[in-house]
Amino acid sequence: MTTWTAAILVWGSFFLFCAALLGFWGYAFYIEWQHSPGPQGLKTLADMQRAFRRGSKTSLFDRRRSSAIYAMQQFAEQEADATQRDAIAILMRDEIATALHKTDNGTANDVRRMLDTLRAAAPSWEADFLERVARSKLEGWVRGNALDRLVGLRGTETLGILLELIDDTSVAHAVALAIARLGRRAATPEVIAALERTLTDSQNGWAPSAAAQALISLGQATTPILARHLDRFDPWTAFTVRVTIAELDAGALIERLITSGVVAEHRRKLIKPAVINKMQQVLSGGDGFKAVTTLLQRLRAIYIFDTEWDPVPDYEALLQELARIGGPRVTITDIALRMDGEACREVACQVAGQPARFSPQFMGDWTDLSAVLNGLNAALAVADRPERFANLFSGDQNACVIVGHHDGLVELETGLGLPIDPGAKAAISIGAAAEDHVAAQLAASGLKVSRG
Repeated sequence: MTTWTAAILVWGSFFLFCAALLGFWGYAFYIEWQHSPGPQGLKTLADMQRAFRRGSKTSLFDRRRSSAIYAMQQFAEQEADATQRDAIAILMRDEIATALHKTDNGTANDVRRMLDTLRAAAPSWEADFLERVARSKLEGWVRGNALDRLVGLRGTETLGILLELIDDTSVAHAVALAIARLGRRAATPEVIAALERTLTDSQNGWAPSAAAQALISLGQATTPILARHLDRFDPWTAFTVRVTIAELDAGALIERLITSGVVAEHRRKLIKPAVINKMQQVLSGGDGFKAVTTLLQRLRAIYIFDTEWDPVPDYEALLQELARIGGPRVTITDIALRMDGEACREVACQVAGQPARFSPQFMGDWTDLSAVLNGLNAALAVADRPERFANLFSGDQNACVIVGHHDGLVELETGLGLPIDPGAKAAISIGAAAEDHVAAQLAASGLKVSRG
């Protein structure tokens, strides 16, 4: 046997061994995935506990642990007796306690699921344990969840731990929002001073806005320090501060929306005293986005939708929804699409009797809202109509489309800072950035990521 023949046999045997080993691992993963029961497959508490202990914390194939956590949550909420709920609570507490020193996002997600199950079990000591979670090294968002639950359980008794943690950068925004939930009951000099200090937090980008919302909720809406820090706030918090500085209550703000055409005059009859009171409560809590969008939803004057469709955008359905919020002032009829496979290449329609035609860019499952609104508004301008479609900034990948008078929208934007997304592209940018973040995390964990 020659040297080359021997080398070929050795390397061939090695590769065959590797292939067999990979095949074995793949088969093992497949079997593990096939036999990992879903929550509905776990019938007794003993089954759930066994699946929880044997399941992997990290494997994407092994669903036993996550299924068991969810099954125990459902069991605690619906069927479990006091003894069984105690057993579930102790199991969750002991497992969470072993992870309080960890800082990775995977652990935080695991703890979040277990906290939901702990909440369902509702042990008498839950609040004490939540304080441990809030003070832990876990990621800030899951510690914030613990603080939110803690405030729900103990109310103003939580002010001590909230003041203790408000200078912790990773949870400063969550602390401020928890204080906002307490409202005027929390308006002590020490709390107000701590929130004013948080307005200048440069490490946590969400903290200044959350602190401003809390100060408004505590009855400090007119404090001059809010006006001095407007540039630190997110668009909706800045809008809320401007509204309070202008001394506009809910009723006056609604009148501004009617004058600007955002709320059509014929919808005024839908504005009952209860609607105004609910809007005022939300506005007084510092949440201008919720106050405005909830009102507009009640009046059928806004269309909120996820800009990421499944599988691809349906532009005909979108235009039909925009016609609903625009009618009867702005009609959209005779919709026709030119398709190229699943991609929409051109949209033609009649807008207020004026022909409109636009070509949305195909971006997979993302909606080219900019092309839609620009196309509609161009036709409205040619028809010499005052109405224009606009998208409100949402802070996430949802679009919030409204209709108003051109001059009225400009006045709301320049006068009160109503957060209008000028290019109607912010929602897509935020959603795509979130996708990129998740993809980066998966790639960092060694997983292959494919983008659809």
